[in-house]
Amino acid sequence: MTKFGGKTFEGKWWQPDRLGDVFAGTLRLEEDYSGTLTIKGSESMLAVFMRPDSRTLFGQMDDHYRYDVTLFRTGLIRGPSSGSPRDSDRETEVQFFTNTILVGDHIASEEERAVSAAWVHITGLGEWCDTSGFSGRMEKPGSPFGSERVDLSYHGSSSDFYPIGSGRALRLVSHYRGPMFFNAPKKVAMSEQDLIELRFDDDLSITQLIHEIGIWQSFMTFALRRPSYIDEVRVTLDRADDLGFGCSLLVPGRRTEAAIKNRRVGEVLFTKSVLGDRIGSCVEAWRRKYDDVEMPVMLFTGTAYQSDAFLHSQLLTCLQALEVLHRDLFEGSRFPDKNTRKETIKALRWAIPGTLDPGLRDEISQQLGFIGDLTLLDRLKVFLNLYSQSLRPLFPAGDLDMALLKDVRNFLTHYGRGKGLDKEFLESRKLLILAEKAKLFVEVCFLGLLGLGDQEIVHIMSRFEPYVGCRMTSHR
Repeated sequence: MTKFGGKTFEGKWWQPDRLGDVFAGTLRLEEDYSGTLTIKGSESMLAVFMRPDSRTLFGQMDDHYRYDVTLFRTGLIRGPSSGSPRDSDRETEVQFFTNTILVGDHIASEEERAVSAAWVHITGLGEWCDTSGFSGRMEKPGSPFGSERVDLSYHGSSSDFYPIGSGRALRLVSHYRGPMFFNAPKKVAMSEQDLIELRFDDDLSITQLIHEIGIWQSFMTFALRRPSYIDEVRVTLDRADDLGFGCSLLVPGRRTEAAIKNRRVGEVLFTKSVLGDRIGSCVEAWRRKYDDVEMPVMLFTGTAYQSDAFLHSQLLTCLQALEVLHRDLFEGSRFPDKNTRKETIKALRWAIPGTLDPGLRDEISQQLGFIGDLTLLDRLKVFLNLYSQSLRPLFPAGDLDMALLKDVRNFLTHYGRGKGLDKEFLESRKLLILAEKAKLFVEVCFLGLLGLGDQEIVHIMSRFEPYVGCRMTSHR
């Protein structure tokens, strides 16, 4: 892919609804693809940009080639200025900030359904795809120098397309990156890049595509226990005659993560080879359930992007994710049906004495709306029984441990007293252990989202070093 970050491009720019008003301008892109567009001209010419609302801008920018460019949702930073007295010919400038950028074509809006396929590279994908197409052998006959021979070969690969619902499909592609030919260099750099290829029977908009990519970033973050960022996106538009992936989508934001050195295999929850033949069913299950459980997934994976947050905040987030996950999957109420619940709450609210302060009456009425709902403790017990083989080694006291997690959640929410929890808990080893076990609790439940049974989850977790360590560590 052409490197656009960290460069300045000269070009021509115009608004989609004003094709006759073309302006010369400079687009400056930072390494993270955040950018600024500066257009210069006379006061009278730039008056068309006086509106403060965001807008799409079309352009043609020059590098080694000329590229059609679409800047979505640009926003006005400054200008156009006007002097006093007014002079329509006075030179001035206007500057915009940029958001998502499409290089290679013009699309009127991020909401226009125009994307039929995409190649996506996200960070961590190369680690998760833990096989390689490279093989080689060095022969060293006789003399230790001057007679060495290295035979190197590479075979790219791609998986089958896995249906992921709603006319969408995904496959994993591994391809070669390096020189196409070389002769007598002192040094040769070659690598294998892993990509996710997405196909859509019904075209997606840019907004929908970015959301779809986010789903697989969450999957990668969950699998690797580290944040995943968008590195490269190439798309095919519906007007293209073939799947050439000729357009680049530049999404502003962090492109790399902090270096993680010396990661052992046991520190990764699961990889492509761990799923093996189940990979198709697992990615289909993740995508099918994601829209229903998006909030708990966002809560949990968000902790990976905030690794420097206080442990008690991470623990609280994990417990919140478990509560929301159960609610999204099972709902749950002690009432036999919705009508009985409605009539009961109505009767209780009718019984509130009218002599009470109106503010107190409203508060009681609102709290009655939660009557019969399952508590966090109820929900934790459901998961404990559902994945007993996986979770009981972490929480050998069973229901008592679930009650402890509930008490910890209440303490961290309200910082009240009692239940043996106080400010010393916030600096204790007990907090450290419970935070790690709560994280593992969520990961077990998320493996269940992939369609894995309890015994299959145990098989994966038994090779996961944090799990093995926590099984042998008491939190009491």
